[in-house]
Amino acid sequence: MKKKILGILTCILMVASSIVLAGTTAAHWDEEQGDTHKMHWAQTPDTSDTGVGVHLASWYKLGDDFKCTQTGYINDIHLWGAFKNDNPGPYGLDFRLHIYSDKPAVIDPEFPSPSRPKDLLWYEEVLEGEYTVDETTYPDQMDWYYPNTANFIPDTHTKVYQYNFHFEDDVAFQQQEETIYWLVVLQKNDPHFGWMTTTNVLHWNDNAVRPIVGWPFWEALEHPNGDPMDLAFVINGTASSWTPPLLLLPWDLYPLKLNGNGGSNGRSVMAKIDPPEGYDKDDIDVSTLMLEDSIPVSHPPEPGKIGHGKGNNKLMLKFDRGELEDILTPGTHNLKISGLLVDGTPFVGYSNPVTIWDEPPNLPP
Repeated sequence: MKKKILGILTCILMVASSIVLAGTTAAHWDEEQGDTHKMHWAQTPDTSDTGVGVHLASWYKLGDDFKCTQTGYINDIHLWGAFKNDNPGPYGLDFRLHIYSDKPAVIDPEFPSPSRPKDLLWYEEVLEGEYTVDETTYPDQMDWYYPNTANFIPDTHTKVYQYNFHFEDDVAFQQQEETIYWLVVLQKNDPHFGWMTTTNVLHWNDNAVRPIVGWPFWEALEHPNGDPMDLAFVINGTASSWTPPLLLLPWDLYPLKLNGNGGSNGRSVMAKIDPPEGYDKDDIDVSTLMLEDSIPVSHPPEPGKIGHGKGNNKLMLKFDRGELEDILTPGTHNLKISGLLVDGTPFVGYSNPVTIWDEPPNLPP
């Protein structure tokens, strides 16, 4: 789904340069010029002959962790990528950027598990033309790695691209100092794109990860020589005295598949949510609830039908199905619900995956 990002950005391409067009809000980031950051340290790309483009195929995900060093908005995300054989192909890149909470590593000799993304806290889709790009050519040939097959190919490219994403405060994620998060990136178009690694000197905390397709698990990435593998990115933004909202557990939407062509006026979708930990469903101010920041509850829940069974603390909410279909594009989405408790405390939560059909075969009524 294309979400609104204020100030449409102009896409630019520059070779071996840090020039930025006047008026562009997502500027090139340059450590040598003393540009700031709001994470443990900048993980700049390894552009020597040990640098690797980690294959980030269309609709695939990679992630890396970072520690916030200043409470406030994440206004800028910069990451470095490359193309196998320096061939971008005919595709423009559309990205989906996610911020997840951290699930620490499990130290167990029998069933070890790397630290990995836990709960989805925020995401934005950024389409071609809504970010800036800088291209630089380097003297050394860098390598390529397919994490799903562990296939390593030496000497595939010399060009590296810096992608610059900017978010105004009203859509930006707000991070909390000393908290560990995960940046997870998905790109939708080019089958030959890769996310560049950073150097071993800049390795921080745990390795980058990839999701194991078909399983709810993440696998830590390692260089074929056994070194840890981290990805190249920088987080930046403005300071604030913000306190993060409470987090809902992942929730379900019914039906799980919707028609992206609209035409469902008068019908509803049902969201089944748990209140924030330590609170009761009656603590939620239903009048403040919004689906995808724009759709209010269409039918206030009836007192006798809020949850079922002894001890049930779930809240059943109805939203207009047609309004939701109007703002969604075909594909798989994690939908956002936000609102306030009756004491004014904000909360937010994301759904389990929901599928939007372009031309659905047979949708339930």
